[in-house]
Amino acid sequence: MSTPDKSIDPRLLASAQAEFMKRGFLKAELKTICENAGITTGAVYKRYKGKEELFCAVVGDIARELTDFVESRFDMDFSALSDDDIYASWLMSYEAMIPLFRLLNDHRDTFSLLIDKAAGTRYEDFSHEYVTKMSYAY
Repeated sequence: MSTPDKSIDPRLLASAQAEFMKRGFLKAELKTICENAGITTGAVYKRYKGKEELFCAVVGDIARELTDFVESRFDMDFSALSDDDIYASWLMSYEAMIPLFRLLNDHRDTFSLLIDKAAGTRYEDFSHEYVTKMSYAY
């Protein structure tokens, strides 16, 4: 069994991101992604099961980072905190939120895909699920 050539992955992911941004997941065409990346569809299928898995590869890192951010709020041991500390933990202060804002700014295009172009993928309800988790965490 041959090992996939990892040198084309950056081109493929950049092409996929551009096509998904332009057309959204449902209307994006794998043929166009391949043409713009200068690869064959066979090369895609050696790496991914299909278009959805490719989309998930494009947005997966930001989705994990956002989920990790919210889940870090669940890990707080409130029994060790004073009432004032508990109250302060519920505030969405500048200091508490700036890491999230930096993350969103650094990955704004991918984040845009995740919340606006993911219809038809497993990330379709990500924004709703994220807001629900965020509300619960705070």
